[in-house]
Amino acid sequence: MIKLNREAFEKYQAKKQLNDTTLAENMGISYTQVWRVKEGHNEPGRDFIAGALKVFPEASFDELFILPGVLRHRKTKAG
Repeated sequence: MIKLNREAFEKYQAKKQLNDTTLAENMGISYTQVWRVKEGHNEPGRDFIAGALKVFPEASFDELFILPGVLRHRKTKAG
């Protein structure tokens, strides 16, 4: 299950000065789909993820999306 990191997503959206309608057009999805994912009603599907990475190429997947229950950037100490 993938979740949107809404704070990071909206930060990139604001940097590009995109309203939700223009964002949806640039992502190749509907405004309703953007709204539903941002509000947490739907999880981001492959079209949403691909569109987000296309519109925000400077962002990494790990910045825009959260994989609940997955440890990220784990550092271990050797011996």
